[in-house]
Amino acid sequence: MNSLGGGHTSLTFLRSPQGTLTCSQTLHGTSGNGLGRFGAALASLGDITGDGIGDVAVGAPMEDNNQGAVYIFLGGEGGIRDPHSQRIAGRSYSLHFFGQSVQGRLDVSGDGLTDLAVGALGAAGLFRSRPVFRVFSSLRFSPDRVPQDGTGCWGDRFGTAVPRGNVTLCFALARIGPRGTLGPLRARVTFNLQVDANQTRPRLKLESEASAETIRVGITETCLTRILQASVTLPQGSLLHGGRALPQGSS
Repeated sequence: MNSLGGGHTSLTFLRSPQGTLTCSQTLHGTSGNGLGRFGAALASLGDITGDGIGDVAVGAPMEDNNQGAVYIFLGGEGGIRDPHSQRIAGRSYSLHFFGQSVQGRLDVSGDGLTDLAVGALGAAGLFRSRPVFRVFSSLRFSPDRVPQDGTGCWGDRFGTAVPRGNVTLCFALARIGPRGTLGPLRARVTFNLQVDANQTRPRLKLESEASAETIRVGITETCLTRILQASVTLPQGSLLHGGRALPQGSS
């Protein structure tokens, strides 16, 4: 193979009852590593993403000038997905021939999640997979219908914001795949919360609108509440006089 290209590994399936091997898919390494021995080691990882489909690791011990690399490929409904989802480089750990052997389906840490052992020249590395989870969110308003009438009738409060209710935003995590045993599941969630974000002149706004907020959430629902406000505006056809809105023609 041209050294400017990338290595590849062919996947075959044993067809029963004929007992024949059929090449069905090819996995590829990164370009520029045609002599990296991509596919020198292979390992099944089981299901590290929690989607119920098996994933694989592929070693390429001579990529990056013999420092090596290991590729993670995720399984899909039609087979193994190409390109890879992750590439672990041996040079990140000052190793050589990293990926000359790989072993999956381990749980050395005892947390219920797959660990991956990778052999290198005079060393071995152990890599732990992380828990996979979904983030659920919900938005609740109190009252259910936010009143907007009367915002132009507060003459002495023109230009101020009038409370119109509350909005409550909640987050919760749900684990996918095996349940771990090393403490509770926690994550940081960063979000933006705006009202009438696409309106040129928003009808409502929050008491405090930050560009971004971050909170820590877990399996138990975590919520925060913000006050909804409506700006007091002039009624159509009115003039502002002495801080009060008056119909046109009044003095």
